[in-house]
Amino acid sequence: MVSEPGEDRSQSLDRAPEPDPDPPPGPPSLILRLARGSYRIARRIVIATVGATVVLVGAVMFFTPGPAVVVIPIGLAILALEFVWARRLLRLFRVRARQAARAYRRGDRDYWRRWLWPR
Repeated sequence: MVSEPGEDRSQSLDRAPEPDPDPPPGPPSLILRLARGSYRIARRIVIATVGATVVLVGAVMFFTPGPAVVVIPIGLAILALEFVWARRLLRLFRVRARQAARAYRRGDRDYWRRWLWPR
């Protein structure tokens, strides 16, 4: 490097080059975006599979001995981690269960009909 007369050469050697303010998007950012997207999709698929399986097992328990009333809300809670429709269905299930419990405490033995087919 040729210096001009009167220019201090030690200052130009001590300075580091300034970094580029906006580096162009390159392969690392693309790979990270794809990895994040793949993780989200894989998580959604796993939650949907596990939740649907638990709900189906609960549905089978309606016809076979087993705690279907406990298993189906657990499956809905798993599905509600990712899906809004499952959250709404779980909320409806909770409301109906509270209404049935109140009716049972009042001595109303026809609470199942009201729980399944509300007015």
